[in-house]
Amino acid sequence: ISDKEKEVSEIEDQKTKLEINLKDFIIPELLQTLIQRLEEVQNSINSLQTGILEETLGYKNPPEKIKIVIEAISILLLNEKVPWENIRSNLNKNFKSKIIKFNIAQSSSEIIDLLIVNYFQKKLINLSELENASKTIVPLGNWIDIQLKLGNFYNQNKELKFLIEQFLSLNKLKATQNMLIEEISQNNKFLNKNIKTIEELNLTIADLESQYEQYKNISPMKGKMKSSKTLTFDNKLPSLEIDES
Repeated sequence: ISDKEKEVSEIEDQKTKLEINLKDFIIPELLQTLIQRLEEVQNSINSLQTGILEETLGYKNPPEKIKIVIEAISILLLNEKVPWENIRSNLNKNFKSKIIKFNIAQSSSEIIDLLIVNYFQKKLINLSELENASKTIVPLGNWIDIQLKLGNFYNQNKELKFLIEQFLSLNKLKATQNMLIEEISQNNKFLNKNIKTIEELNLTIADLESQYEQYKNISPMKGKMKSSKTLTFDNKLPSLEIDES
């Protein structure tokens, strides 16, 4: 069993304990809706290939709609606004993991309010327009939208602080587990592909060895082959008879 599979098993135990603790609570409908929506968005991001996300961050001068969304995400993850060059260097490594494992309860209310006002209320981020910019950026735009809604709900309902934190912790465990399962699946696909290639090579080698053995066991022809007749030519040119009559 791999380290990732062990981690998946450990997370399952933690999830079970949290779910038992939350079973007797009355969950506000809005919180249930937000958490469910967050899980859907996280699954969409989880299905994206890591290379595609890194490519999005790799743009030196990306389209403005992409740049704005990544900029907003960086503020949420890094707790400050930084130049695009710094965004790339700070987020490019393990970007998907940072997104999946993020917990909005750890962000300050000032950061959350700043993003809501400057990026959504001022329409810098318009979710309906993102699909025309990039399919990759759509789930990222939805992710920051739902995170800010959760953060706003968290800040406005302090009496539910413990409950919300428990749900966010459970969500983080689920998202991390799903990410690990996806990584294990991709690793297995890669491994199976290599195994198939090795098996095909082994069959080819076995076939070649069989042909070689057959060739070695062929009996040599008995007797000597008769030498073929060779044609010889006389170097003398034929004489020409001249009729003098």
